[in-house]
Amino acid sequence: MIHAVSLDVLKYAFSKAIPGTIGFFSVILYIRILGKQEYGIYALFFSAANMLSAFTGKWVSQSILRYYKLYEDNAIVLKKNAYLGVLLLTIISVFVVFLLYVTGLVILPAGSAGLFMVLLLVTTVCLSFYTVDITIYQAILKPGLVALLEANRAICCILFFLLFSIVGDSYLVAALAFFLALLLSLFLSNYVLVESKNTSLTVQDTWKFGRWRSYDWGILGSFWSYGWPLSLWFLCVGGIQMTDRYLIQYFYSVAETGAYASIYDMVIRSYSLSLFPITLAVHPRIMNSWNENKVNEADAMIKKGVLAQVIISLPILLAFFLGGGLLADFLMPGQGGEYRDLVLPIALGGLFWQLALLIHKPLELAGNTLLMLIAMGLALLSNVVGNCILLPRIGLIASAYTTILSSFVYLGLCTFLVAINKWKDRVG
Repeated sequence: MIHAVSLDVLKYAFSKAIPGTIGFFSVILYIRILGKQEYGIYALFFSAANMLSAFTGKWVSQSILRYYKLYEDNAIVLKKNAYLGVLLLTIISVFVVFLLYVTGLVILPAGSAGLFMVLLLVTTVCLSFYTVDITIYQAILKPGLVALLEANRAICCILFFLLFSIVGDSYLVAALAFFLALLLSLFLSNYVLVESKNTSLTVQDTWKFGRWRSYDWGILGSFWSYGWPLSLWFLCVGGIQMTDRYLIQYFYSVAETGAYASIYDMVIRSYSLSLFPITLAVHPRIMNSWNENKVNEADAMIKKGVLAQVIISLPILLAFFLGGGLLADFLMPGQGGEYRDLVLPIALGGLFWQLALLIHKPLELAGNTLLMLIAMGLALLSNVVGNCILLPRIGLIASAYTTILSSFVYLGLCTFLVAINKWKDRVG
């Protein structure tokens, strides 16, 4: 078992190696070619797309990981229903964003608000569909396909950006490159990387959303019952990042948002490369152990995953402590000194959030997703309140500190709730 997990960690690490490495270079290229102002707008677009896709797609993807064993003999039915659920919720979500824009509660880029909304809609749909595909490959324990798709997405994104940047330096260059790379990866997933007829759509299967009788609304109903708190949970997770960037541009400027986001993105991508593969490798095995009533085995897997992440993070934190100034100067030559103090607190907050993805697993497995949502809602509230109070007083460092604060709130509440559940089990 340990050998198999270690092998999958390496495969998932490879799946993040190319995107992670290209991600580092993309942040450097984006902020240097676009500048802080346009990168700030792109950062808001990217955060909004990820936040919306988390809300519209994560309830499906988490349900797939939880219940895939029940549908593995006919996974294509599962996939078609997942796509339908994602599409319906995405249309509703983007319509809500449009209403917020019309009422003035959300500010979109002047002169390109319509194009921003259209790109946000299609990008959210593709990102949610792509998440479903990646999740199915995780569920059937095919990390090699995840690695191939992620590598393709990262490479295509940077190539499209370099191509489009020849004719312009607007944020739309980066946004369009991100969308097209997603679209190509989605095509490859469904029509080229055909793992089996049960996991890949055929041309005949594709986009029959008008034939309502071909869908099993019972599947969507059960998935929604299990996943809606998780969907709102992921919305709150994305909201923490989104509110940081939105409030920075509100109190200061979009250019300052771009500066903060470039450092944040570089730091967090290092965790995607080094720590997140551990979560990806152990997640389906934790789920399978729990479904087979092997609770102790699932708990042991969680503890080993957390320990591995802590050990790996120590040299990373040391590197950020010693080289934070160099990172800021490298991203923004001549201006990095203003932002060097952001690096270490962002790194600490990012680490705590990575640990949270494993520490809260006992709550998720026990079906206490509503408790998880309440804990995350309180974490989001602490982040918003902290930013509103501190940003005008101490500057951008406030957002870095509130990243740590919100992670402490969530980790503390989840640790407490897990301990309470275990105590109840022992007493019962």
